[in-house]
Amino acid sequence: MEPAELNRAARPDPIDERVRFHEAGHAVAYLHHGVALQYVTTSPPVGGHRGETKTVDRPDPTGVTELQNEMICTAAGEIAEKRLPTGPRLPNGYELIRRFDTYPRRVLQDPSLAAEDEGIFVVLGQARDDEILNTGADVPIGSSAWLQIWQQAEQLIEKLWPAVSAIASALEDQPTLSGSEVSAIAEAAMRERS
Repeated sequence: MEPAELNRAARPDPIDERVRFHEAGHAVAYLHHGVALQYVTTSPPVGGHRGETKTVDRPDPTGVTELQNEMICTAAGEIAEKRLPTGPRLPNGYELIRRFDTYPRRVLQDPSLAAEDEGIFVVLGQARDDEILNTGADVPIGSSAWLQIWQQAEQLIEKLWPAVSAIASALEDQPTLSGSEVSAIAEAAMRERS
């Protein structure tokens, strides 16, 4: 094998790497919010997706705090993926607000968006806003409020990056990890950081 071929063979596939970090981002955010996991997998493809982070069965989130936490967990995958040098860049605040505001029109053009993290994030944001309006709470709503929640997710991923990286690395060796394996890996990575 030529040196260039060896170098290419040693490098991970950037798409696979992004999927591993994406799922690891979701996993770490769920664990941070006290949600137990059944498993995290990057293989086989699930419903057209290349990976899945499956939580234990639980009721749908209700209340503003639960909905916001679920929004953070949903955003965490894309945020972790886009922190990689091989990933697309993270959108800025203006771009995110534009994405949130144009989502209803875009999902009419492409219904598959509803099953993507962005669609789930927007639906959760709308449910959060409805909850706020129903309770009469004096809390900001709409896409600028959702941006703040997204930014909380960015801060969380930055803080827990050693755990994200460790889980993604473990997924390279073993494409499906149980919830207990993911928890143990995350805890060990954060202990090492301290």
